[in-house]
Amino acid sequence: MIVPAQIADGLWEARYETPMMGARMPCRATVARGADGALVLYGAPPLDDAVAAAIGALGPVAAIVAPNTFHHLHLADAARRWPGARLVGPPGLARKRPDLSFDAVADAPAAPLGDGLEVAAILAGPKLHELAVFHRPSRSLLVADLVFNVAEPVTRLTGLILRTTGVRRGLACSRLWRAWTKDRAAHDAAIARIAEWPFTRVVPAHGAVLEADDAPARLLAAIAKRMGPVAGVAP
Repeated sequence: MIVPAQIADGLWEARYETPMMGARMPCRATVARGADGALVLYGAPPLDDAVAAAIGALGPVAAIVAPNTFHHLHLADAARRWPGARLVGPPGLARKRPDLSFDAVADAPAAPLGDGLEVAAILAGPKLHELAVFHRPSRSLLVADLVFNVAEPVTRLTGLILRTTGVRRGLACSRLWRAWTKDRAAHDAAIARIAEWPFTRVVPAHGAVLEADDAPARLLAAIAKRMGPVAGVAP
């Protein structure tokens, strides 16, 4: 059973594995409590009655965020279980998932999500747009595929896939991220916005949580190593 585990005050994770080209990829959905007490679900894990009840016990779910145009597998189930929650997604996902009814499309470089939560839309597109979320109460940055932090792959095939994409060890930005980034100016504008947030924790969808006082610098270093210098950010 997937059990929400606390990462920090007002922040929980639901960890699971998902099939990927015959491998098993470690995944994380994150539950963040806003300053008003309502919950934002960043990504959706596989849900059964017990998992949904455990999340619901943390508080009312006010919003469900699709992290990017690839992380959407369990959104429909989450929307059915919390019909009163706003469904927020990145540009392009509505075309990919016409079965879902989005209440908001986050297509601005910076937008509010709720009390104590902010969104930066990384409009790298057209295949990949990602929504990074800053949970101000816990000073945590939530991301999906912007960076990985997988130290020990669960299978050899998983390790091979991670090595091929350049994210086998430590905090790293993948080769696919670079290949899918077509609008570098929009990408860098969002990364520069993220760099302004005072986060001390990076919570990726894949891999271990990074906790460090210099978390922004380490995130930028991982991105710059793959992408080159980020415009608008001092080296």
